[in-house]
Amino acid sequence: DRGNDAGMSRSVPRADIAREASELHNRSHASFVLDTMEFLAAGGRCPTLVAYLGGKLSCRPGILVDNQSGAMKVGKLPAQGRAARDAHRRQRGGHK
Repeated sequence: DRGNDAGMSRSVPRADIAREASELHNRSHASFVLDTMEFLAAGGRCPTLVAYLGGKLSCRPGILVDNQSGAMKVGKLPAQGRAARDAHRRQRGGHK
């Protein structure tokens, strides 16, 4: 019986699935780090001159997603996010 192997041995009520999804949503947060500011300028989120200067200064902006409204804004990542990004860069052999 493949149902047992795939973890599908019982059906789960829709209400339980909806409740679990809601709980996960409330505990989930998303943010993205951009390697360059070119994408922000192309999307109209910052002036071209700011993107150019940010590139010269090696700025790595983050896009933060509001968990409640889904709105996105450009912002500074928490220190933990920057440390993880820098560690990832060092593994790739890139610059800080």
